Formats: sequence, C-alpha cells, structure tokens
Amino acid sequence: MSLTGLLLHLNRFKQFNVTLAAAVLEGDMGKVQECVGVYASKGAIGDVVSFIYQAEKISLPKTAATGVTFKAGDKVYFDSGAGAVSVGGSGGSFCGIALKDALFSDTTVEVELDGAPHRSA
Repeated sequence: MSLTGLLLHLNRFKQFNVTLAAAVLEGDMGKVQECVGVYASKGAIGDVVSFIYQAEKISLPKTAATGVTFKAGDKVYFDSGAGAVSVGGSGGSFCGIALKDALFSDTTVEVELDGAPHRSA
C-alpha cells in the first residue's frame, strides 16, 4: 500500500540513501535491514533513493483491516504484508506512536516515526 505522495508535516527527519532491489513509489513503506521507514521518491531497481526512518510528524498508510483504529499515543507497528502500519505487535515491527486518533475508515494515521532499531543497554 502506498500513499499518493510523501506526507511529511514538518521538515525535521532522518534519512539514508538506499540502492533499490525492487521498484518503489514515493510514500511506500518498507524495511531496510532493521530500519522501518518511507521511501522519499519513486525509483526503479538499481536506483538510489532516500529512505526516511525518523520523522517528527508524518502521515503513514494504515492497514484496511476491519476494526483497525488508533488513539493518540498508541504504539504503531509496520505490517510488511500490508505495506502499512497497524496496531498490536503481532509480528510487526514497532515504528512509532500515533499522534492523532484514526478511525477504521481512515486510510492514513499521523505518526511520530521512529523506525530505527532500538538497542539494548
């Protein structure tokens, strides 16, 4: 699932460049090694694009599953099968917190994205 474009609400984010193994669209979510994030532009296999893994405020695609809602403060997980975020950790990768409520009919949720792997002390 992808957005029709990248929806950054603030210009404060962290990124790195990645060489694509598959084609992506701007706003597609993905996982590069252990980092969850969003591709900043579209690209074909072999292209180098920016991958945003931290952003203070970004709209991410949410799963369309029945009953998937978010409350502000909920943990957000990346569901690689859906290419979108969901609630609950059922096999998904933690990637931030919801900043606003999102109903089951909403296609996006506003998130503080933190897709970097968290290290144990």
